[in-house]
Amino acid sequence: MINQLEESIKNTEKAICDKEQYLKLAHTRLDIRHKRPNIELVYDPPQKRLIEEIREIEFEIQKLQERYEKITKLTI
Repeated sequence: MINQLEESIKNTEKAICDKEQYLKLAHTRLDIRHKRPNIELVYDPPQKRLIEEIREIEFEIQKLQERYEKITKLTI
């Protein structure tokens, strides 16, 4: 039981770290889009999808953090 909890904690920590890397990448891409010259600085479908992706990743990270907190409480 304890080994399973420890494994679950490690897996959740890794998942959070992985999602944070995706989030950082998405933010970087959005920042690059914001630095485009005026003629290219448009709110187009790819930018809209990028913003949606950021929200989705943030939501997934939040759920993983809640799961992490729940699991760590079980080990106390």
